[in-house]
Amino acid sequence: MLERLNSVFEPGRTLFLAEKGGQEVDTIVAHEKFRVFATMNPGGDFGKKELSPALRNRFTEIWVPALTAESDILAILNDRGARDFGEMLLKFVIWFNDLSHNRRLSLRDILSWADFMSQCVDVPAVDAFVHGACLVVLDGLGIGTGASEQQIQQLHAKCVAKLISQVRICFS
Repeated sequence: MLERLNSVFEPGRTLFLAEKGGQEVDTIVAHEKFRVFATMNPGGDFGKKELSPALRNRFTEIWVPALTAESDILAILNDRGARDFGEMLLKFVIWFNDLSHNRRLSLRDILSWADFMSQCVDVPAVDAFVHGACLVVLDGLGIGTGASEQQIQQLHAKCVAKLISQVRICFS
């Protein structure tokens, strides 16, 4: 479907709709101020394909490196409503990613956790933190990793112990 947009990016800004059938072809001309801003993860990401050279040449590419600075991630977490648990969440993620296993938490996972916490307005913050960990981390352990059931159980136990220790620190 994306390839159909190529003609819209040409100087004539025209799209022909022949699929409707009939004798006449509908023609759509984009407004003179029509612009497209697009984002894309690299084609090698899970489930993604590279754009064709014809379509790719119609865009200006700006590569944005992965966000890795802890202070930047913490600022985003706090802005996303991690409810005073942003630093604890980030420490768990760093700890988790340092373990030697096949699953790493991404920025998308971190934001999902923070967004979940921000939606739990009638739930104590510590409960939202733990339930967010279950939702984002614990419930999906081992999926797509090829790890054995024993490895998954050991990792699960380590994660629960880490969460318990973090919560205890929070209340001491």
